[in-house]
Amino acid sequence: MKLSHYERQKRWLKKNPNYVRNWKKKNPYYHKAYLKEWSRTYIGCLSYIYSRMRRRIRTDKHYKGLSLISRQEFYEWAKREDTYYNVFKAWIDSDYDKYLSPSIDRLDSSKGYVFGNMRFITTQENRVAGCKKANKVRWQNHVRNI
Repeated sequence: MKLSHYERQKRWLKKNPNYVRNWKKKNPYYHKAYLKEWSRTYIGCLSYIYSRMRRRIRTDKHYKGLSLISRQEFYEWAKREDTYYNVFKAWIDSDYDKYLSPSIDRLDSSKGYVFGNMRFITTQENRVAGCKKANKVRWQNHVRNI
């Protein structure tokens, strides 16, 4: 039985599990450049946003226990949302200005990343909104302590 190229490659990688890891170590600049290019594509940017959401849910103590929609549901939701396309296009038109990159904002911080609690905005808008929320909480705590 003749194996396809894909099956031969899969078998070879199983026998040499550290090959990819070692290659990335030997060629870090190529790998970084590839990831940079990938994160600037429509799906790559969505993938990067979802990965950050998942990492926060798993590791950040403020996000632990909050709910997270599946990756497939997130992609389908983002494709239906006009705001993602508009923010993504504006980011491309700005020659990938880091402050105009697409970002996810949760409307209610006590809820997780679920439908009805998320929206796409620029990174700059998200930072400003986060600062306003933090200042509001600090002010409320300050008033309570007086």
